[in-house]
Amino acid sequence: YPYISVDLFWNSTARDSFPVFQNELFNSWVRTLSNRKDTKLRIANFPLPPTAAEEAFANIFTAIFLGFGFAFVPAFWGLAVVREREFKSKHLQMISGVSIPAYWVATWLWDMFFYLIPGAAAVIF
Repeated sequence: YPYISVDLFWNSTARDSFPVFQNELFNSWVRTLSNRKDTKLRIANFPLPPTAAEEAFANIFTAIFLGFGFAFVPAFWGLAVVREREFKSKHLQMISGVSIPAYWVATWLWDMFFYLIPGAAAVIF
């Protein structure tokens, strides 16, 4: 039998990528050996389900990474407060005639709008 040497790098998160490649490799090998183009092999892939420890590990790291990502949202709000104090934008708006409740409602709506984007992304993805 002819010797086949194959170096393969694949993404292990796509569980079906290696068996699909292996199927194509062996199909081409069998076609070469048999000199028939209509020869095909079938490979079935039945990966084992994740264990309870693997599920717990994945859940813990998902919680950690989501929490780490959401730590930047309040930091963004803190940046807005610092810039507001630096440029005295609240004072400028009060001088311009904006009422205090209107100022705080507008600030709250702006913050909720910017929190809605990462919050919706976390729920969807």
